[in-house]
Amino acid sequence: MPRQRHGADPPPDAHGGVPSSNPCRKCGGTGRLIHQPCPDCHGGGFTRKRKTIKVSIPAGIDHGQTISLRGQGHAGKNGGPAGDLLVTVMVQPHDVFRRDGTAVFCEAPHHLHAGGAGRRTGDPHHRR
Repeated sequence: MPRQRHGADPPPDAHGGVPSSNPCRKCGGTGRLIHQPCPDCHGGGFTRKRKTIKVSIPAGIDHGQTISLRGQGHAGKNGGPAGDLLVTVMVQPHDVFRRDGTAVFCEAPHHLHAGGAGRRTGDPHHRR
């Protein structure tokens, strides 16, 4: 029976074929075994958890664009830095406003007698 090797070096090929390189199934290529893995991560070094993050959406962002939040992604392997979290924006159509590029438009009725009296009209969100 062949001896179990720990690490990423390929084992010698006994049949004269081209050796392939696969990481060890026990140590994952690190060369170290965890004899008593923690019950939470099972030796993987990280666990999954939910986290709420506030994201600032810049004005004029368009449907399908991506915002990168540095250091907010998955934990790095072997103590490395966390990755980036990528947030893809989905802009939904609005029943009052419409966009043309970065410009926002709104169609609203304008009554000449109200405008002549100095009152604001046509602003659907204007409060008196």
